[in-house]
Amino acid sequence: MKNDVLTYETVHEIVDRHDLGDSAAQVHGILTGLLCVQGTVSLTQWLDLLLEDVTDEVTGQTLAPLHVLHRITCQQINEPDFSFRLFLPEEDTLQVQAQALGDWCSGFLYGVGYRSRQDTAWPGDTEEILNDFLQICRITCTPLDDENDLVELTEYVRICAQVIRTEFMQWRQSRRVH
Repeated sequence: MKNDVLTYETVHEIVDRHDLGDSAAQVHGILTGLLCVQGTVSLTQWLDLLLEDVTDEVTGQTLAPLHVLHRITCQQINEPDFSFRLFLPEEDTLQVQAQALGDWCSGFLYGVGYRSRQDTAWPGDTEEILNDFLQICRITCTPLDDENDLVELTEYVRICAQVIRTEFMQWRQSRRVH
């Protein structure tokens, strides 16, 4: 996700300074998970969730990059051209990028409310994908690991998030019919 005003580092600094989560990737994963399950998530709903345990005062100006992240994410995930992108660091070591991908998956699982295989029935291939995401949360990378593997895994996660969104959209539509 590129934007002249919005950088991963800027959002990560806000997340870190105000203890909103483990990383910018994680809070983006939370938002994406919420959007996949609910269809729409207001900025207020997402920020209320992130700020739930925050004790220091956070101003609207401080959160401005999160407003941009929310807007861009909502736009991208609704585009039929698969323009949705994971919000991950681009210019960092493989270890940091792998950790961020694990954080993103962790946030996504939190956003969809996934706890374990014993949860209620999930639509379509969602349960299998969520179990994969659970494994990706534990990802580690050694200096010798191949960058192409991480790129492929990131693409898998990106596509799977869109599959889950589609599965839930179809599920919600079928519930309205009945």
